[in-house]
Amino acid sequence: MSTWRKRLSIVAAAALSTTGLGVAAATAAHAATCTTYYISTSGNDGNSGCSTSAPWKSIAKVNATTFAAGASILFQDGGSWTGELHPLGSGSASSHVVISSYGSGARPIIAGNGAAAAIYLVNQSYWTIQNLEITDNAATAALRSGIQLQNNTSGILKGISIIDNNIHNVKGYWSSTAGIQPSTSSGIAFNLSDSYAANGWSGVLINGNTLTTDDAGGIYLGSLAGKGHDQNTTGVDIENNTLTDVGGNDIVCIFCVDALVQYNVATNSGSRYSGAGIWTALSTGAVEQYNEVSEQHKHGSDGQAFDTDLGTKNITVQYNYTHSDAWGFFEFCCNGSDGTVSSVTRYNISQNDGSAFAVFRLFGVSTTASSQIYNNTIYVNGSTNSAITTRTPAARNLYLTNNIIYNTGSGGYDSAANEIWNYNTFYGNHPSSEPADAHKLTSNPDFQNPGGAGSGRGSASAYILKSGSPDLGSGVLISNNGGKDFFGNPVSSSAAPNRGAY
Repeated sequence: MSTWRKRLSIVAAAALSTTGLGVAAATAAHAATCTTYYISTSGNDGNSGCSTSAPWKSIAKVNATTFAAGASILFQDGGSWTGELHPLGSGSASSHVVISSYGSGARPIIAGNGAAAAIYLVNQSYWTIQNLEITDNAATAALRSGIQLQNNTSGILKGISIIDNNIHNVKGYWSSTAGIQPSTSSGIAFNLSDSYAANGWSGVLINGNTLTTDDAGGIYLGSLAGKGHDQNTTGVDIENNTLTDVGGNDIVCIFCVDALVQYNVATNSGSRYSGAGIWTALSTGAVEQYNEVSEQHKHGSDGQAFDTDLGTKNITVQYNYTHSDAWGFFEFCCNGSDGTVSSVTRYNISQNDGSAFAVFRLFGVSTTASSQIYNNTIYVNGSTNSAITTRTPAARNLYLTNNIIYNTGSGGYDSAANEIWNYNTFYGNHPSSEPADAHKLTSNPDFQNPGGAGSGRGSASAYILKSGSPDLGSGVLISNNGGKDFFGNPVSSSAAPNRGAY
């Protein structure tokens, strides 16, 4: 922690303007003179670096260079470099500076070897980092990241793309009691200086990366304090990433507007640090869809697959598949004025979530605006015995509609007065706490193969309704229903829909 805080204070003092394109170290660096630079373990720092026949050798040489828009920094496949990679300069909207690879064979390795980050960019815009293997292992855990982006300006940094990297064994650290967040200790981390309220990021693409055994988080955008910022981070697209054995949170976006989080797969995370699978806080308008989260653990707090956290507004969680998450599929966090506002959770499929707690932890929906949970399919087998809902407050505006709850376990419900259930199917066991629902069904929904889904969203076809199911066409029409179901089938804007996610 002291290493990062020392570094952040030094860099903050060196920030030149809200454009964030200057750092003190740049005065000692030389300007790039070529368009493409090559780095090879058999190279020489005395070379020009401008061709494969005259490559540079070291990270130190790269770090001493200020690169201009359109430059490429290419590490040779099969090579390995140790230490922190911190090139200088910025690109432009039309011409990023690109860090990538050349040659053939295994992708090049950037091994931080205990540094605060393996790759570090501070107050820099328009960079692409791709096709690398990145690791930052150490004997003991500390605040460190695989790729660390830092904004110490009062403005917006733009255009960061992180694509198709293998980021593993980052020995980071986080303590929920230390008053800091994992924005400087994750596989991919974006940290905003807490000296400013108006800073942020614009145009962030994190696509196709593999993250394995990274601590304390996987992909995290936020700040150390985790509060006190305007919602100025826009254009965030996090998709097609695979996260396995992440210590705490898998994917988090704080202070974000309209973030898109989709087609990610997160498995077996959360066993070393507090966190949930995919969540956001102090953000507006996020869409989290087509993700798969399974075997999420709880170390400390949370532990759910999805979480709409502190001060979240207008978030849509849809078309996701979760399974075997012991602490549940979904959580609303925080009460009163800090509760979730106007969220929609629809067309998701949950199988055997909540064995240690509940499928839904519904304890923080704002009373100032309504939130909706509709057309989800929930399956709980007899050996799981998950509660369906738990820890609801005395007042809320939450509407649960057209859901199918296939409950062969013994778990019950903890419902509140302003929790409105309508047109849901409750099949299996019927505990005395089962909510009142004027249009409930209790008949078998007749799934293709209840309990039979496995790994992969495609396996959720087990929850397609068979012809003749009582849940076909027996739901109630919901306005602005998204227009399609979990499987991509159209949902009418005028006719009564099915119940559940099909």
